[in-house]
Amino acid sequence: MVLFALLVAMLYALPNLYGEDPAIQVTGARGASVDMATMDTVTQALEKENLSHKSIALENGSILVRFNDTDTQISARDVISEALDSDLIVALNLAPSTQLGLKASALRL
Repeated sequence: MVLFALLVAMLYALPNLYGEDPAIQVTGARGASVDMATMDTVTQALEKENLSHKSIALENGSILVRFNDTDTQISARDVISEALDSDLIVALNLAPSTQLGLKASALRL
């Protein structure tokens, strides 16, 4: 019984080992929308300045760009802000790097 409790506790704590990635989130303000064209603009701006990123994704109406370190994240914020319209919000963020199978999901009853 004790081993079972330890196993469940280890499984429950496993997502904490992955930490967080420095990220930039781009969202629309005042009715502005974010789409694939905006994502292409962000990608081109980062490539033009030779700023590497882990991934870029369009999720739930916002763009999330993940980076390896905070220095690149801060440099990229300025580059992305200059490349996009003023009606888009460019925010520094920390995105969880938990693997897909370990993310919590709501139980539907």
